[in-house]
Amino acid sequence: MRKKILVIDDEKDFCFFLKLNLETNLSLNVVTESDSERAYEVAVFEKPDLIFLDLLMPGLNGFDIKGKLKNNDSTKFIPVIALTAKEDESTIKNIKSNGFDAYLIKPVEIRELEKKINDILQ
Repeated sequence: MRKKILVIDDEKDFCFFLKLNLETNLSLNVVTESDSERAYEVAVFEKPDLIFLDLLMPGLNGFDIKGKLKNNDSTKFIPVIALTAKEDESTIKNIKSNGFDAYLIKPVEIRELEKKINDILQ
């Protein structure tokens, strides 16, 4: 059975890019959501094996969504990788203190992305 990945990012082109690469290169089932207000409900419904979550989105930000996921018994154990364009020390510290399983800096290198996925899903 193919593993399911949920990509939550307000940049639809980025979602399409990840979906295409992950389905082609790793044979994963990829679901995308660009609306931060719907992201939590999609995660609860889809119950993915892994979530990629953009931190800076209009509406709910990635930290808000992560908090909601970790407070739900059906989603609290799903690994979440933060996606961010900010690499400052404060952002990285905030990512770590909020319990993300890993983070990637945008623009994302596909090989690094694939390595993170393999490390977490193995």
